[in-house]
Amino acid sequence: MVRVTIEEIQRDPLEYLRRVEEGETLVIVRSQEAIAQISTHSPSSASPTPSDPFLEGFYDGSPELGSGSDCQLFP
Repeated sequence: MVRVTIEEIQRDPLEYLRRVEEGETLVIVRSQEAIAQISTHSPSSASPTPSDPFLEGFYDGSPELGSGSDCQLFP
């Protein structure tokens, strides 16, 4: 895990993205306080969930809207 500032990333963003691609985790700091973390994305462990509680009953976790007659935008 590497601590970096926004200014350091702005100087060479591609270098930091390369490091993340190689498996390194970046912790972005401001005034010595950690404010964000950047790490590689793992599609198998990523589980998209609705951010709005109202939508929870409508989202089944699949990446697609549906097919056939069960998915009509306009009747």
